[in-house]
Amino acid sequence: MKVSVVIPSYNRWPKVKDAIDSVLAQELEPGDQLQCVVVDDGSTDETEASINQLYKDQVLYLKNSPNKEKSFSRNRGAQEADGELICCLDSDDELTPGSLKARMEPFKAGFQGVVFTATQRPGKTPEEALTQFQTICGAPYGVASYLEAPSRISNNCYMLYRSEFVRLQGYNADLTNMEDMQLFIRLICEMEVLLVPFVSNRVHASAVSARSAYGKIIQQFPKFSESLVSLPQLNASEKNTIGKLDCEECLAAYYHVKNYKGFAQTYQQIASKHHEWLPTNFRFKKRYLIARLRSLFS
Repeated sequence: MKVSVVIPSYNRWPKVKDAIDSVLAQELEPGDQLQCVVVDDGSTDETEASINQLYKDQVLYLKNSPNKEKSFSRNRGAQEADGELICCLDSDDELTPGSLKARMEPFKAGFQGVVFTATQRPGKTPEEALTQFQTICGAPYGVASYLEAPSRISNNCYMLYRSEFVRLQGYNADLTNMEDMQLFIRLICEMEVLLVPFVSNRVHASAVSARSAYGKIIQQFPKFSESLVSLPQLNASEKNTIGKLDCEECLAAYYHVKNYKGFAQTYQQIASKHHEWLPTNFRFKKRYLIARLRSLFS
């Protein structure tokens, strides 16, 4: 059985080297194969030259021109890969030893769904990450379970058949934020889920500009919720939770970039169309009042 690991990257050299090395260092069962796919999203640093010089045939290197964002890159990597199984790894993170082997075992035993494993996040030990992940194991895992604790699952921790990933059209290329949540909700709706208690990856703190990320969040609203609320597998409560998450992300982005007028206008638009999606906690009510007052004097 062959597994392909897709790493999307943009101007991440030499950090992406650690990600690639963690993939190539994986030990598999005899007869199993590994493919490392790096999708360079139009980098202007030394990524291309360095990968071609250091890895040659060890890595399938693909380059987008122009930059097309990470969802497109992951989808392209999956489409051009040739493994039976597919998983992803962010370019500033690493797989742990045994990561691929642990996730491949269920498929070799006949499993046909999607496997999720634990992620070690910044500030957490592997033991803490595993203990946290085990809180969602043991009971049936559905969309409601995922929405209660979405941080338990990451872009680096899943695996499924590549044919299923392609059939479900992978990541939504219109999303640059919460694209992972959108995919996971669809996978959970469509497929059997297996939670494997194994820490499969380490996530490092991102160096991406917060202001740049906030701008993308504002631009994409409300595409995340609109892409999901029509799914027949979701109940009303799950749809409302998804709507609230989308609204909270957008309003928080407006507030952090100090666009108080945009915050107040968006809050009012949500109130008129989807009042049930509005954040109800004190923090957002306070922010709304501050935004309204500041927008009047700006």
